[in-house]
Amino acid sequence: MNIIIVLKYYWPHVKKYKKSVPLVFVSYGLAVASTTIVTPLLYKKIIDTVVSSPDPSTAGAVLVPTLFLLGVMIFLYNAFFRSGDYSIVYAQSHILKDVADDAFRRLQHHSYDFFTGTFIGALVARTKRYVHAFETISDYII
Repeated sequence: MNIIIVLKYYWPHVKKYKKSVPLVFVSYGLAVASTTIVTPLLYKKIIDTVVSSPDPSTAGAVLVPTLFLLGVMIFLYNAFFRSGDYSIVYAQSHILKDVADDAFRRLQHHSYDFFTGTFIGALVARTKRYVHAFETISDYII
């Protein structure tokens, strides 16, 4: 099945959460950028200061603000990760409920002949796979 067709069915449900879905990407993006770019640069500055300073008393004057900035960065990227975690849990749980409700609502609109010719357990299993596929796809995207 074409992924575009599947995403077309998921999109109306994702579109309802205009704040939390972008917040997931922004939070995780900022957290990853600060973890992989800014924090290593601060560690590099600390190590360079310790290694290159001939007098330990002058190194302390440079190290204190750098260590404070490092602590702030660690706090910030943890806050960004937690914000992203909260947003993803909020958005995915609500979207999964909406997708499941919509899938079962669509099943109810079929004719009686549809249900007599198809095993109900198989329909429920397919619907559950469809709902859980959203979670898998969104996890891959994020």
